[in-house]
Amino acid sequence: MAASPTQVVGATAPGDLKFRDISGPDGKPDGKITDADRTFIGSFLPKFTYSLNYSASYKNFDASIFFQGVQGNKIFNAERVITEGMIRLFNSGTAVLDAWTPTHTNTNIPRAVSGDPNGNARVSTRFIEDGSYIRLKNVIIGYTFPGTNLTSWTHGTVKSFRLYISSQNLFTVTKYKGWDPEVGSRRTTLTNGIDYGQYPSARSFQFGIQAGF
Repeated sequence: MAASPTQVVGATAPGDLKFRDISGPDGKPDGKITDADRTFIGSFLPKFTYSLNYSASYKNFDASIFFQGVQGNKIFNAERVITEGMIRLFNSGTAVLDAWTPTHTNTNIPRAVSGDPNGNARVSTRFIEDGSYIRLKNVIIGYTFPGTNLTSWTHGTVKSFRLYISSQNLFTVTKYKGWDPEVGSRRTTLTNGIDYGQYPSARSFQFGIQAGF
């Protein structure tokens, strides 16, 4: 049963998250969940970073693509604390509609209760996600008009003429649930790997002309 607003702080009830008790001797449970049960749950540093740059041409066409990615880092999705943590009475996400109730127990969203007496929204592996991704960072496709044709068409005025289209951040492959796995830092390096809902990298397209006279 969901707790009433007057429930004692620290009380635990059905529908709450379970936290691992590791603070006893030899890492065994001591029957209490305290600050001593905190442990390392992930690093924002990736195990490795990688990139791929490839250029090719065929007749008068040319193309260049650039992929980049990281593997093995963790992100603390602080945005989910706001949208799923139910720590305030407004601006929650639709995920809270799947919260635990006595008649709806097959869910990973804890019960909705005033005051969060069990601390379900505290920092835990609940909000830690895999930040690995691969992104098509840049792609350019161009076409260069043959020089002999240009000379004929422009009476020698234009020596070279190329049309191209390019795009940045065309797509990203990731399991991360936030807006953008490339979260960086906010104000200081102490916030590395914490996603506060930073504006994601924009997808953009450009069309250009290169001409030589």
